[in-house]
Amino acid sequence: MTLKDLIKHDTASLMNTSEFAETIDWNGKEITVVFDTDEGNPLKSLNDMSSHGIVSRRIRLYTPADSFDEKPAERTAVQIDGRYFYVEAVIENMSMLEIELKIEEGR
Repeated sequence: MTLKDLIKHDTASLMNTSEFAETIDWNGKEITVVFDTDEGNPLKSLNDMSSHGIVSRRIRLYTPADSFDEKPAERTAVQIDGRYFYVEAVIENMSMLEIELKIEEGR
């Protein structure tokens, strides 16, 4: 078994919805993701910043690169499970995408 085969196997284990992953609706397309939060809840924030009653939350998620026909563009709006987020950063590494999202909400 090659290193590439091992990585594919590990990725499949990580993206198992019975274990770590969740299925979300990303602009009308269902994709499997793993959220980088303590509770695993996509709406829990990694960072909260409040300015004049506006709360900015950042969420990081991981998904296989082949979840998308094209890699999501930075500084674009996306709808996830009915809520609007902005794509802050997208990093591709070993066939996985790390996507940092931002949402701003009034208090």
